[in-house]
Amino acid sequence: MNAVSIQDLEALCKQCGTCCQASIPTEDGRQLVVKGLKCKYLLEKSDGSTECTTYATRFQTAPWCMSLVKAFENQAFPADGTCGYVSSPEYKGKISLSDSDYEQLEPRILKSFIENGQPVWCSDQDWLSLLRRAETISLSKSLNENGLVDVTTLFDKKA
Repeated sequence: MNAVSIQDLEALCKQCGTCCQASIPTEDGRQLVVKGLKCKYLLEKSDGSTECTTYATRFQTAPWCMSLVKAFENQAFPADGTCGYVSSPEYKGKISLSDSDYEQLEPRILKSFIENGQPVWCSDQDWLSLLRRAETISLSKSLNENGLVDVTTLFDKKA
């Protein structure tokens, strides 16, 4: 097997930022992207790409940042086939829902995050935005008995 350099691996990255976005586990083992909640060091550029503002020292500055292996194991990369790191169709990874599907689940997603408090990796600005969104919608819908978001109904209705 040929050795692959770090530069070769990093060249596969399309800078979508999905691995740096918050997610919540679903009942079927996927990770659901939480809109508007990302690592405080992830800069969103005007062209739609993203950039880590502390990339060279990310493991020292952001101890929550995962290596490529750990990110793969934790399903941190997108599951939609767009990630250069993922070639297996069995990879579950992170999923992003359509706006209408996300809107249906947002009360449960926000409730889960609010119950656990502001994550250390989240900027104050993003956390306040999440709290403001939570104030505008009903958080009375609860998570399932395991504390997970049940997205199976969304996938079942599209089948």
